[in-house]
Amino acid sequence: MRSPFQLISPIGKSSLWGSLCASLCASLCAAEPVATLSDADIRARLDGALELLHTQRGGRWVLATDPNERYEGTFGVSFLRDLLARGEHDLLFRLVDEAFEAELDGNGGARRGPARPIHAGERGGLDGASCRACHFSGGADGAGTGSQLTLLRGDGERLSSAVRRDPPHVMGLGYIALLAQQMQAALDAQVAEGRALARSFGAARAVALTAQGVSFGVVRVSPDGALDARDVRGVSPDLKLRPFGWKGRHATLAEVSDEALSVHHGLQSRSYIARVLRRAEGPPAPDRAAPTAAELLGAGPPYDPDEDGVEQELGDGQGAALALYLALLGAPLVRPPESPRLALEWARGRARFEDVGCAECHRLDLRVLPEPLSLGVPDGDPLAVDLSVAGQPPRLHQLDFAPTDDGFAQRGALIAALTDLRRHDLGAELAEPRPERLPDGGGEVSGREWLTRPLWGLADTAPYLHDGRALTVEEAILWHGGAAEASRARYEALTAEERGAVRLFLMSLSRAPSLLVE
Repeated sequence: MRSPFQLISPIGKSSLWGSLCASLCASLCAAEPVATLSDADIRARLDGALELLHTQRGGRWVLATDPNERYEGTFGVSFLRDLLARGEHDLLFRLVDEAFEAELDGNGGARRGPARPIHAGERGGLDGASCRACHFSGGADGAGTGSQLTLLRGDGERLSSAVRRDPPHVMGLGYIALLAQQMQAALDAQVAEGRALARSFGAARAVALTAQGVSFGVVRVSPDGALDARDVRGVSPDLKLRPFGWKGRHATLAEVSDEALSVHHGLQSRSYIARVLRRAEGPPAPDRAAPTAAELLGAGPPYDPDEDGVEQELGDGQGAALALYLALLGAPLVRPPESPRLALEWARGRARFEDVGCAECHRLDLRVLPEPLSLGVPDGDPLAVDLSVAGQPPRLHQLDFAPTDDGFAQRGALIAALTDLRRHDLGAELAEPRPERLPDGGGEVSGREWLTRPLWGLADTAPYLHDGRALTVEEAILWHGGAAEASRARYEALTAEERGAVRLFLMSLSRAPSLLVE
């Protein structure tokens, strides 16, 4: 489908053809030999890259001439829901891709005054011109570079007051959310069964919480339904999986998007304001420290909490649109070497990865079933999307139909994210000096605890670890302590060749090659 923005683009295909052909080899050869591509394949890729270029330029034109009305009017939740219902998945993705690329600062909602790279409290920076500005290393929707560290929850002035975060890539987040949704359903069902049994027998029950073989400890259920979560592990006391953020901060993509718009761009959506105020008005929970509404929003009135003079900066649709974009993105890939000799070393590295215990947390065997993913849009009818139909390629597919060890057929597609969605104590060397308060009232996460980082896409996301301190994968492994200390010691005991094979396996956790025109 032709982009509507081609009609206003000042540059046509003919003037770009020479430069595109000149850069084609550099763009494609690193991923796969040009000899494997037919002329039709090459032309199709060039057409796709040009389409993206024209869309980007058209988007800049729209934002420069009529920024707020266009942006506000395009992304209503009802509009997104209507396109999903009509099966216009590619058109929908193109529209929300424009939102990810859009430069938001100064378009009527940015906080007035100079940008502050060191965030002042929970409300954030202003530290980014667009989502793409910090999520592009290694390709579109990639990670941040070493110069794009985010300095969160500081005093606005001193480096030492802030916590440092390396922007992660955002590919495959829809499948991570779907995995969490299905594991959460398993935990909820176990708790519900425990409550029913405790009520029936009039005695407390101990319920072992497991989902896809991942243990979350034991919760004790009283006959009145009360929960004792003292022996729960890797998840907050409310038993809610939060698969997003370095410490497991958010449960849904809508929460991620709304907070990102506010914290990094100074744009507070109606849905974000309503969510924060609703939580603040709920019953007090003194054992679950959370930032106050004033800390998250500002002390102003509901129509302008940050008191920047711009009322109702965003509607409900912008956060929902970005959440939908993140959900629709394709998944990273495992790309073993083509050389037979290196492929053998890759297989040995994967085996050593398991032998030393890395796979106990970075799980290789988790699966997702095809079902609609709820984006967590708080108001109105749920906004859900079926990634098996609407997701952008590469999609997850069930390829392994062999029976399990106990003779049952495999269910669902293997998700090579290499995570367990649990938090783990990773020792003093990676610890931060203060805990992180969860914004939804889920309690605090200690400075030593970190969510198991999904490793897919790793090859294109240097630097590594939460603060970008590790420049190589080897360094990142050797920083692990606490619950991972024994695995690190076993890795260190490997021969140099065996350690190299492990790193070769990790460097195969990459992404699909793509052609990009700037």
